[in-house]
Amino acid sequence: MKKSVVILGLGVSGLSAAKYLDEKGVPLLGMDREPVLKSIRLRFPVISDKAALPEAVVGIVRSPGIPCDHPVILEAKNRGLPVVTELELAFGDARLNKYPCIGVTGSNGKTTTVEFLSHLINSQGIPALAVGNIGLPLLDTLDAPGIRVIEISSFQSVMALEFPILSSAAVLNISSNHIDYHGSMEDYSVAKCRIVRYLKNRENLFAEGHIIAKKFDGVGISLCNHYGKMQFLWDKEDALKSVYSHDRRNYCAALALARTVIDVSDEEFVSAVQTFRKPAHRLEFVANVSGVCYVNDSKATTFDSVIKAVSSVQGEVILLLGGRNKGGDFSFLVSQLLEEVGNKIRKVITFGESRGEILIAFSRWYETSEVESLEAAVELAKGEAIVGDTVLLSPGCASFDQFASFEHRGDVFKRLVHGLRESLL
Repeated sequence: MKKSVVILGLGVSGLSAAKYLDEKGVPLLGMDREPVLKSIRLRFPVISDKAALPEAVVGIVRSPGIPCDHPVILEAKNRGLPVVTELELAFGDARLNKYPCIGVTGSNGKTTTVEFLSHLINSQGIPALAVGNIGLPLLDTLDAPGIRVIEISSFQSVMALEFPILSSAAVLNISSNHIDYHGSMEDYSVAKCRIVRYLKNRENLFAEGHIIAKKFDGVGISLCNHYGKMQFLWDKEDALKSVYSHDRRNYCAALALARTVIDVSDEEFVSAVQTFRKPAHRLEFVANVSGVCYVNDSKATTFDSVIKAVSSVQGEVILLLGGRNKGGDFSFLVSQLLEEVGNKIRKVITFGESRGEILIAFSRWYETSEVESLEAAVELAKGEAIVGDTVLLSPGCASFDQFASFEHRGDVFKRLVHGLRESLL
C-alpha cells in the first residue's frame, strides 16, 4: 500500500485540503463518519473514522470539528505523525507570502470583525478577502490577489503548530463557549490564545487587557486602550451614535489591525462604518409588528452574546432561549443578566432540547414559559408582547437539536415573523 496522507473529516475544510493535496499528486485516504456516501463522489478511498489507522500513513489533516482526543489523532501522536489543519497547509504554501495575512479570533464578534476589516481595506482600493472559519477555506484562495483576513476558531487553533505567517492578530474576547468540545474553560481559553503561534511578531497581537495580562505576559497591544483612544469618534459623529457598543469594539479592533498593514485615516474609517452591512443573524432587525420589534440574534450561541443583545435592544424584552447546550451553566447566565440588565427582561420563553434546563435556572427570577419548538415560541411571544416590547431571539445555545445551523434557525425565525405581518395584512 502506498504511503498516504489521511484526511480526517470530509467537510468543507477537509475537501479543500484533499483537493489541494490531490493536485500535488499526494496519495490520500479519507476517514469519515459516512464513508460510503463520501466514497461515491471522491477519487480516493474513504473508510470509517472508527477504523484502525492504517500503517502506511505519513500524516493527518484534521478537520476542525474533530476533537484532539479522537482515537485516530491519539494514534497519530503515538506514532509521531504530523497532524495539521487545512489552515496550516495553506500557511506552508509560498503563495501566501505575496500579501499580508491578518488573524481574528474570539468567542464573539469574529465574523463581523473579519467582514468589516475586509470591507475597510477594500474601501481603500486594496483587495482583501475574508477567509477561514467564515466559510471560505484559505486553501481555495491561494492564487487570488489581496490581503487575507482570516477568521480562526478554537477548533482550528487547538493544536496549533508554529507557523509565523500573520502580520497581526486579535483575540477579541474570551467567554464561556464550546466547553462540550474543549472540556473546560481553561482549555478553551488556551486554544483561543494559541493564535499567537501564527504571528510573525508578537508585538502585533491585539487583545483585551485582562487577556493579555493573563495569557501573554503583557506582550501585545491592549484593545481596551485602542478603543478608548477612538471613543471621541463615536461621540463626534452623529451617524455612528446608533452603532451597538459591542460593534464599536469590533470595528475599532478591525481599524487597529488594518493600520498594521495599510494607512487608514479616521475619516476613511467613519465612511467604512457607514457603508458596512453587518452579516445576517447578528442583532438583525426583522420587522415591527403591531408596535412590537422582532430581532434575530440567532448567532448568539454564547451567554456573553445574550447579555450583549439584551443590553443593546430597546424596550422591555421577551427573550427566546433554547437549543443544544454547549456545556454552559444557565444559572451563571441568570446571575449575569440580573447584574447587567436588571428587570429589562419581562419574560423568558424556552424552547428546544435545553428548554427544561433553562426553565429551572430562570424560573426563580423571571416569568417563564416552556414550549417545544421555535414556532411555538414565536406564537406565544406574539400573544405576550405589548407595544414597545422587543421579541429577541438570542438563544444562548447551539442550533443542532432542531436546525442545520444558526443561519437555518435565524431564517426560520424571520419567516415566522414575516408570517405574523402577513396574517395582519
